[in-house]
Amino acid sequence: MTDPIDRLRSARGLASQQEVDAFEQAIDELPEPLDPSLLRELHLVFEDDTEQPGVMFGLLHRIEDTEMGRQEAAFVDVLPRMMLTAPWWAETVLMRFLNNPASRAEFIGH
Repeated sequence: MTDPIDRLRSARGLASQQEVDAFEQAIDELPEPLDPSLLRELHLVFEDDTEQPGVMFGLLHRIEDTEMGRQEAAFVDVLPRMMLTAPWWAETVLMRFLNNPASRAEFIGH
């Protein structure tokens, strides 16, 4: 069996029901609570060229369940790489930070 992050990457096109099922199953198999060391790699799973962005939101929701500050730090670290393959997702994650008062404070350091 492969690592859940590898399976997320493999299925992120979400072009078939098989990929959707594999993606959702891989999300379910991520450790609970989510290990903060996985956050950078999980952010890099996002792909703008996906058939079903609604399914990919499941990954974002899972990432957002992590301890305040951890997701924001991981996002800042991988933002330049995200902008190459997932600029829409990078903007979406950023806007979600800015629209959440606690996350916004953590993100901008106030």
